[in-house]
Amino acid sequence: MNDSNFSNQSEAFPPEFYNDLALIQWIETNPDYADLVKEVDGIAVEETQEKNKLQPILSGIKDLFIADSKEYYGTAYVTPKVKGDAKVTALTVTASNNFDFLGNAPLFFFACQNLGNFPALFLSFAINLAILKFGNLIASSVVRGSQNAYQWSTWAAIMGLIPLNILQSFATGAGVELLNNRSQLNQIHAQTLIAEQVAEETENLENLKSVEHPRYQAVKERCEKGEAVLNRLERTNPRWDSLYVSLYGSWADRAQNWQQLALEKLPVCRQVSRLEEQAFMNYEQAKNRFEAKQLLKTEISNDLIFLQRAYPQTYEQAFTESGEIRSSLVLSQLALENFVGKLLRLDISSMGLSLFFFLLSVITSLVSCGKLMLYSRRSDVQMSWNDEIRTERDRWLEEQFRAYARRYYNQQHNNDQ
Repeated sequence: MNDSNFSNQSEAFPPEFYNDLALIQWIETNPDYADLVKEVDGIAVEETQEKNKLQPILSGIKDLFIADSKEYYGTAYVTPKVKGDAKVTALTVTASNNFDFLGNAPLFFFACQNLGNFPALFLSFAINLAILKFGNLIASSVVRGSQNAYQWSTWAAIMGLIPLNILQSFATGAGVELLNNRSQLNQIHAQTLIAEQVAEETENLENLKSVEHPRYQAVKERCEKGEAVLNRLERTNPRWDSLYVSLYGSWADRAQNWQQLALEKLPVCRQVSRLEEQAFMNYEQAKNRFEAKQLLKTEISNDLIFLQRAYPQTYEQAFTESGEIRSSLVLSQLALENFVGKLLRLDISSMGLSLFFFLLSVITSLVSCGKLMLYSRRSDVQMSWNDEIRTERDRWLEEQFRAYARRYYNQQHNNDQ
């Protein structure tokens, strides 16, 4: 039977010629695809053996912590080399992301610790897990796309993958700083609080140099105006005596102990003197207290102990009885600032383990990002996402299927004859 007769009678073919089962049957019987059939059979056997009640949970955990290499190539045209390199690339991404997952854990935990240990553990784990999953998604998005996806891949890396890895590297360094250098962080926080208290006391001393009493300006103006009038009057003027008494008191009261009288009962100018003397006394007392604290500071080299003795109220608000920072959020922020500050100052000698784990994170991130970018730009990887190749492949498979259908139909037709 020729092709035209086959085409004319194609409507009479049984439905199985055009369904997936017939296509699978053709592939299974074609010797050119024996290796593919063997590989699929092996996967099917493995999946059957692994199926159990825990399989969905284990699969979900695996998807969170391990990058799936199958997401690193398409289905249009995949060579064994692409599959092999995809596995290597996925392993580098998995290693980098999981290293940062462990390194970031202390920072997230301490940031949430004021909520309680168990809520902090749960919340920090959830946040860290979300970032891990997000990192895996960004990594797959760098290589996922079509033949013209170079620009998208570049932007996905620049806007997501690279900044995320940079932040995670710094968070790793800060996390190790939290675990390894708590005593220094306590001292640094104490230094900051001492500096704030000293600045506040210095400002208060400056303010005490001037009289702040609400009546001071009014009585001072009255005193100055009265003295100006008194200086213009002749000593023989009848108003002179009464004005002098209102300003300074009578001549008979010159030996009076004015300190025993209330402020309101004093003559005007003596009220000014009383307010100025009180202000000066307050200033001297505050100055003496401040100088005593500075002297104590020179005797105590430990800032935490000095803060406890000199400013006990501030110490109780900021630290526990054992000398640990009360606010876990402040502690985490301080660790991050301290680590970044040392890094910017190139204070390598004092960084220790923080620098070591930070560099490990940077190195793994550079390797994974570089490997991912180079892999995503390969022509054979881009071909696996190519829609034109996928369309041509489907067209070719359809032609092969129709050829198989023709042979099958002809064979059945000949047998019937």
